[in-house]
Amino acid sequence: MEITQLFSKVLDKEDIPEVHKEFRSLISGYTNDEEATFSTFVARSLDADKLTPMTAKHRHSSSVIDVFSLFTQNIPVMFSLSEPSLCEFFAGTMGGTFNRIIIKYAEMLLTHTQYRTDLYPLSANGGKKFLGKRGPFPPIPPHVADIVVLQTEEQLTVIINNLNFILKSIFKLKKELTNTAAQHNLKIESDFWDSIFITSQRTVEEGLREASRYFACRMVFMDLREAYIEGLYNPASPHYQVKIHGVLEYLENHLPDVKSMVDDDVVSDVMTWIFREMVDGFEYILLYGGNDRRFEPKDAESLMQDLLEMQKFFIAKDKSGEIKGISEQVVIGYSSRVKTIIANLMEYSSDSLIELFESAKSSNEVMEVQSKQNIMCVLFHRNDKNAKAFIKTHKKNEVYKLTKRGNNVLLQMDIQNKRN
Repeated sequence: MEITQLFSKVLDKEDIPEVHKEFRSLISGYTNDEEATFSTFVARSLDADKLTPMTAKHRHSSSVIDVFSLFTQNIPVMFSLSEPSLCEFFAGTMGGTFNRIIIKYAEMLLTHTQYRTDLYPLSANGGKKFLGKRGPFPPIPPHVADIVVLQTEEQLTVIINNLNFILKSIFKLKKELTNTAAQHNLKIESDFWDSIFITSQRTVEEGLREASRYFACRMVFMDLREAYIEGLYNPASPHYQVKIHGVLEYLENHLPDVKSMVDDDVVSDVMTWIFREMVDGFEYILLYGGNDRRFEPKDAESLMQDLLEMQKFFIAKDKSGEIKGISEQVVIGYSSRVKTIIANLMEYSSDSLIELFESAKSSNEVMEVQSKQNIMCVLFHRNDKNAKAFIKTHKKNEVYKLTKRGNNVLLQMDIQNKRN
């Protein structure tokens, strides 16, 4: 039965307070039923969605349009009751339903991006050589690789665009609800809708950030895994590269395609996440990239040049000095930690590092540049007899256990730094 018909039936009673009580109960039951119907509709719409852009200009997919069309169609129903206080209650209750449906849709979209931490390479320090008895470079877990390899960049950028569309549509929806309430002479101001949709808005904002980050993580730690994570500075790898130029050349050719697939107002965020994941990958290479990567103090200058080349690439100044890439402040700020690792650890002699290790705090916080853990990692990659002897005599040390092969060190960094 339609909600207005229910209202007319209840109004036949003379006890107005009792009418309000009974009808509020009816409204709650009605909206619960509608929410179940909406949830089924949204799930079916997303299940049928191939996550392809609607047009070259409209880069979101069809399911997100279905969701907000559903809301728009139901706005007249929300304001269909003639008694003001009950109409306000009904509108607010339905608004809460819309809020939860948005959250449900966003969460369903984000099931495609739940594998980020599984893409982080495990520490390759210790054990046998690159192609030794313990196998090649630590692989992506097979159950994750089988799923992630089937994801296309187009699908992942559509997820980003859908979340961006939702975020903008929430603001439009709140404005439409405020205007409709005013047309019905209801005292429902914009802050009322702000309070109702705050949870969905935050969920979508966080989801958009996570989807962008997942896209970047997948590019760096899967698509560039061989050339960058495994191959850079690693002479034992079949993908060996002496300098970072080849990796940046790949990005130079590929990033214009990425930019063309995501909405203009989120391009900068996506590019920033790609830069951040590149920096995290660079730190991994220097500290946890395995025994076949050997660095001496004299290599610090070359490593610093590669880092500066990466910074320059992402800032992308034109001939006039205008920045065409991402914020110079963001680039310099986020890469400052790796720069400090090169200058304040990798440039030191092994003897100086050993001395520093003995005097360093017992804390194993990986975000502390001159922590025992980071010093141990630098010594892992030294080939001189003092460094080798140090590593050999510290194999039972707790710090060694934290840095050796198999530890998810990037996840440790992620948790400690809360990199959001």
